[in-house]
Amino acid sequence: MFLLENQLPYQLLQLLMSSSQIQEELKKSIDDVVWRNSPAAAHQNRQKQRSQPGQDVAIPMEAEPTHLLELLRTTMLGRPSPNNKDTKRSHSFRNVQELRATGIHFSPSDGNSLSSIYFNSSDLFRGILHLPQIKVDDSTRPKFMNLIAYEMWPDFHNDFGVTSYICLLDSLIDHPDDVKYLRKKRILRNLLGIGNDEEVAQLFNEIGTDLVPNNDIYSSVKDKIEDHYDNWGNRVMAQFFHEHFSSPWCGIAFLGALLGVVSSIVQTVNSVLSYHNNK
Repeated sequence: MFLLENQLPYQLLQLLMSSSQIQEELKKSIDDVVWRNSPAAAHQNRQKQRSQPGQDVAIPMEAEPTHLLELLRTTMLGRPSPNNKDTKRSHSFRNVQELRATGIHFSPSDGNSLSSIYFNSSDLFRGILHLPQIKVDDSTRPKFMNLIAYEMWPDFHNDFGVTSYICLLDSLIDHPDDVKYLRKKRILRNLLGIGNDEEVAQLFNEIGTDLVPNNDIYSSVKDKIEDHYDNWGNRVMAQFFHEHFSSPWCGIAFLGALLGVVSSIVQTVNSVLSYHNNK
């Protein structure tokens, strides 16, 4: 259905639907199928249907799509986020584990599109990168491959939004541990099976091979992450908290040791004061 070489003109589909007595139902069915095939939107739709069963899904379109693959792309990307196009910084993006080492945490974003990516600093040394929740299943590879191929089509002028998103994920995911962390944070929903974190990592690494992103997309997010990563204090504090408060037992052990040191200092001071008072 979403193979680039199998696409039919959307106008032809509309013409066929207009000759049917159930035209509106057919249009809603197409929108629902496209919505369900959007990796990010499908997750939001699943939650919405649990709370509001039977609700129809309507896809807002600013212009008529060329075909269903373009409709899927528009649904996945949503409205583009504003970015600083004047940036001249180059970004060597890090993977999840490297970013976590500097106090950057990850959280699901509220949006249902691949453009719902933003970064904020919650305190002096801790930042949060918000990413859209997506599901990964057997259809993920062919869908993204066809969307990327469509963005590279010479006659299609676009911002390479899907390509840039895959490049971002490829940078974040280097190892199965990166996938495992994103899965625990409910950002990735792995439907490939239990224990297949390595397969998910390999999937995005292979799709992202030799791709060139649009540097304007996510530029402001990358600038903020780079500023946080380059801050020496953030790295020191993040390492300190990771070593001493990564688990409740580590925290208790550290506090116990700290109380022991404080107690020793207090006893030493009292001994010195008692010695001078008795002279």
